[in-house]
Amino acid sequence: MAQIKGEIIQIIGPVIDVSFEKYGDALYQAKLLDLDDKKKFNTSGNMITLFGFVHLRGIWEKDVGQYEKIEQIGFPSGACLFTSRDTLDKVGSFDEDYFAYHEDASLAWRAALLGINSYYVPKAIVCHKSGYIFKKNARKVHLLQRNRWYNLLTHYSKKTYFRILPGLILVEIMIFLYYLSTGMGKGMILAYRDIIKNRKILKEKYQKLQNSRKISDKDLISNFMYIPTFQTSSQIFHQAFFDKVAHAVEKFTLHFL
Repeated sequence: MAQIKGEIIQIIGPVIDVSFEKYGDALYQAKLLDLDDKKKFNTSGNMITLFGFVHLRGIWEKDVGQYEKIEQIGFPSGACLFTSRDTLDKVGSFDEDYFAYHEDASLAWRAALLGINSYYVPKAIVCHKSGYIFKKNARKVHLLQRNRWYNLLTHYSKKTYFRILPGLILVEIMIFLYYLSTGMGKGMILAYRDIIKNRKILKEKYQKLQNSRKISDKDLISNFMYIPTFQTSSQIFHQAFFDKVAHAVEKFTLHFL
């Protein structure tokens, strides 16, 4: 990201001074409504699950006042994010090795490891064009899955990673088979290729993050991670069966942490 000057950093978003004064060092997101239907949400704050899946809270819901409180979220959407320069200096900016997806999740996850939370501020309203980068194809699958694994391989400690690995492998097999059946298996293969190709860079990032972290994975999972219910729909799976099984495996895996 190009060098930015100023005390408050905005990523396509407004400055909300009252929230900054109340919560101090943090990342903030406005209420994001869909540009094509401004009565519906794009997101009221994003959440991350144990296996690194991303959920857009309230997506496609009609805005009837159900998300009108300032509250802590997993991470703010990169479509509308603001913070202080001091916070960004501590956390760092978006990781340039990511593209299109999950770089905002990585930013907030890195912040959470330092004890810096993320908040949703509904009085600020921004309209966002949903899904304009890529339609659902192998290229999108490639970037989504690669970047999700970048987060998992660098943000968790090795102890946590190996404890969740059995469940993670099971869900990964399900994802691969699902995309293979829909003609998008190439995206998964490309994601794995990039992970292997960039393993030295990922190792360096892992060591840097683990050396600077202040929050344990146990506390992070309790306060930062989102454990979806069976009724919650996922961005990754469109079929209810895959959705329910993946979430069930995540919930079961929590017993080993």
